[in-house]
Amino acid sequence: MMQNNHVTLIGEVVSNGVERVRTRNGGMRMHFTLKTTEVWYAKDPAARREHVEYHRVVMFDNGTGHSWGVSPNLIKRGKRLLVSGRIHYRLITDDAGMPLHVETDIQADGVEGLVSADAA
Repeated sequence: MMQNNHVTLIGEVVSNGVERVRTRNGGMRMHFTLKTTEVWYAKDPAARREHVEYHRVVMFDNGTGHSWGVSPNLIKRGKRLLVSGRIHYRLITDDAGMPLHVETDIQADGVEGLVSADAA
């Protein structure tokens, strides 16, 4: 079956470790921040431009209690990762149920470590 909501990101982990939170159904959710950078050059080759975005990557263990198939050493500050998954939007509301804002997550299906060009 073809999945229309698919995203693939290559970026760097922003901080060491991940935050783990217990979900309502008893499973665990972990998340970390991935930084992606787009680089381009204007008409002048010396005029390097850069645009950075930060993405909240979320993974679920689905009640298995395992580490999501991801080594803890993989999610360390500065590590380059390839993350594949889907975009998920969450509506954040106040106590009265009024919408405050929408948060965007990348729900990861897979995470792979990449060798940076500096290390090769």
